[in-house]
Amino acid sequence: MPERRTRVCLIGPSKQFFSGPAIRTIYLSNALSHNNDVSALLFKDIMPKFLYPGSQHVGKDIFDINFNPGIAIYDGLRYCSPISWYRGYKFLKKINPDVIIMLWWTATVAHMELLIKILVRYRLRCKLIMEMHEVTDPFEGSILPIRIYSKIASRRLLKGIDAYVTLSQYDRDSFSRAFCIDKNSVNVIPLSLYDHYGEPLGSSEAKNTLGIEEQFVIGYFGLIREYKGVRVLIDAFDLIPYDVAKKCRLLIVGEIWEGEAELRNRIKNSTYEGQITLVPRYVADSEIPLYISSMDVIALPYLRPVSSGIVQIAMAYGKAIIISNFKSFTEAMSGYNGAQFIPPGNAETISDKLMESYNNFKAYGEIRHTPPSYGWDDIARQYGELFKRITPTGADG
Repeated sequence: MPERRTRVCLIGPSKQFFSGPAIRTIYLSNALSHNNDVSALLFKDIMPKFLYPGSQHVGKDIFDINFNPGIAIYDGLRYCSPISWYRGYKFLKKINPDVIIMLWWTATVAHMELLIKILVRYRLRCKLIMEMHEVTDPFEGSILPIRIYSKIASRRLLKGIDAYVTLSQYDRDSFSRAFCIDKNSVNVIPLSLYDHYGEPLGSSEAKNTLGIEEQFVIGYFGLIREYKGVRVLIDAFDLIPYDVAKKCRLLIVGEIWEGEAELRNRIKNSTYEGQITLVPRYVADSEIPLYISSMDVIALPYLRPVSSGIVQIAMAYGKAIIISNFKSFTEAMSGYNGAQFIPPGNAETISDKLMESYNNFKAYGEIRHTPPSYGWDDIARQYGELFKRITPTGADG
């Protein structure tokens, strides 16, 4: 007699929110659905729209990826609607999950996640796994009342959970310290490649399509926030010798969430202002192959450790990557020979690495590195092993 499939429900952000956790929710749901009965309970609203940095995208289906057919979905939890919470509860009662995987990435959903935790304990009687993405969101951490609320709410939420998951050993250690959790009880199940965007183009073809005449493109891609170090990258570009810089284009692509005036002023005052292109908007999934393919090296000089979906995209395309040497990144890119690590905030070292990448390009032309082999099937397998440990009927992932 075949083993009963585990009923798994993922709780995370809707596709209507432009975020890495939203992509993770879809990818993970699809991977788990091969050997489990999967459903998804999604947050449709997490705060007043005008407070969300990417508010112009809220309510729009901006991702090309979708949940697999057969995955039951309730896309309706709203931060201020008890009716939606009741409907979410009815959805959970109907699917009767064996395991719930709930993502923690922002304090704005804490009240809803605390309610779900209470329902799990006293009504649903299933196992609850917390997949933890941020100790404190950088924006929330910058506002004292929100920082205090986040700390209190997250401590209450994370107490007495059946299993914890982080995306790296570094995150495991950070969460263990922040919330007094025994790190031996935290499972590390990392990100995999974000490889659904389509095949790469040739570098020359992509540059021609974008109207870039320079030989060598230094790229930054992703949301532009203060902690991502874009201004440091511009400082590093200014340190490149003139005879090299005139053959380079610094291409900065991403929606600006913070520090727009300062960024534009820094570009205006750059020695090589004419060699810098800023594309300050959300880039649709269909455009990602074009922009990433045009970049000969991608520089991500982050000023704090995070889990980065951009890293997973860049590795999927085999790109050379210059990135800050935080443990979260060195761990995520272990074994990837296209990675070059630099001290955070050090423009001189970034400039040296840019020159090294330029010289490699001059010597060998376009270089594509071999992407890591770790995939979503591996992640599903690790989750399947976790299900078996915490449930008597856990099936393979």
